[in-house]
Amino acid sequence: MLFRSTRNNAEALRLIGLGANPNERGRVRSGMLTDGYDVTMLPVEAAVGAQREDSLLLLIEHGAIVDPPLARRLRCYERVRSDRGIRAILERVSSEPLDCAGVRLPTERPTAP
Repeated sequence: MLFRSTRNNAEALRLIGLGANPNERGRVRSGMLTDGYDVTMLPVEAAVGAQREDSLLLLIEHGAIVDPPLARRLRCYERVRSDRGIRAILERVSSEPLDCAGVRLPTERPTAP
């Protein structure tokens, strides 16, 4: 549910205050970040996809865990979305040389089981 509030920081803060987990995946409907299919992603992934620098900072400051594999994925996702503010935040989280080979982006169409 928290991922839906990445467009409303006050609502995100309220939900976190009520115990929402900033590390819980949620469904993002077609038309928000993709065209023709739903995806499941983390709130930080939704913030990067929506190019919401303020939301990304809020989530990180309030408990979103961005470990090295997720940092790499987010940095690769930002390269597709291209946002300088998001890039600066993610480079503060991880300044490792970036190699996006083999990285599955959060908006890639889900594969059939």
